[in-house]
Amino acid sequence: PFRKWPLSVHRDHLVQRYKSPVVVPVLGDGLAAVGAISLAEGCQAGPEVDLTGFEVEVVAYLSDGIDKLLAANDTKARASLGGGSELLLLGVRSASLLCRPVALEVQKGALRSRADDTVALCVAQRAADLLVAPGLGGSSGAAGARCVVLDPMCGVGTYLLALRWVLAQRRVDGQRGAELIGVDLDSEALSHVRTNLGPEGGSHPFTIIHGSSVALPLRSDSVDLIVADPPWGQRHSSHTYVKQHFPRWAREWARVLRPGGAAVVVTICKKVFEDRVLPPLQKAGLLELEEAVVFDNKGWTVCRMYVVRKPASASAAQRST
Repeated sequence: PFRKWPLSVHRDHLVQRYKSPVVVPVLGDGLAAVGAISLAEGCQAGPEVDLTGFEVEVVAYLSDGIDKLLAANDTKARASLGGGSELLLLGVRSASLLCRPVALEVQKGALRSRADDTVALCVAQRAADLLVAPGLGGSSGAAGARCVVLDPMCGVGTYLLALRWVLAQRRVDGQRGAELIGVDLDSEALSHVRTNLGPEGGSHPFTIIHGSSVALPLRSDSVDLIVADPPWGQRHSSHTYVKQHFPRWAREWARVLRPGGAAVVVTICKKVFEDRVLPPLQKAGLLELEEAVVFDNKGWTVCRMYVVRKPASASAAQRST
């Protein structure tokens, strides 16, 4: 039996425009009235609602039956997507479960950063998969060498901090650990990185470098894995700026990656990346596209996560271009 509970509502609607707070009291009153979420005998009114000290959380998922990720690829003909019946799913999560919300507690100050803990942790999970996969780790050739992971536009360090957390949870350390490097041109952002790092170092040392993303202060063929979320042209710079500089950013990623190394790139500028950035690098034999995943980036359903890899056969001449 439990006595304290909250209700969390997650909605996935393309047509219906109501918000989650409108739904919460309706579902909550309905559940409490029948004691549907209580295990206590004789409970008719339901336990006490407590948003922080709860024992059980009820999770509701609502959908209007339209696949938003499919719609993201067909934004001019949404009516043709149709959609199934509306869906309501209810689940119960005990507060004692190991699966709990994670807060990276990243301090951003007055910086206008859209990087979100949830998205950063999801990207970090994919990056960690690549990091421990055969063929990537230890590509430096030095015995016991850690993989080198770079965020070339690290901002306040959200993605690298998320990766450090994921690697710690997976108990990836020692030779299978990582050396994390963050580069940014904004001195204020780097000061926040230092604050966010805290005293923890552990198996994954963290290096902060003040430098430009169009001329990374790193040797060629020195990085195993890149995690990058370039500007979208909304909060930082403009779309024109992104179109002009994205190819230069990517050429630098290809330069510093070791042959066989990979990059995880998160962006809503998918047309720029697919039509202007990637083709010249593919033609030059510098990068290959391995994966492209459309996902809901906190409401931005046009966002994609790309995994690109530098061919192991990339020649010295190619790498110098």
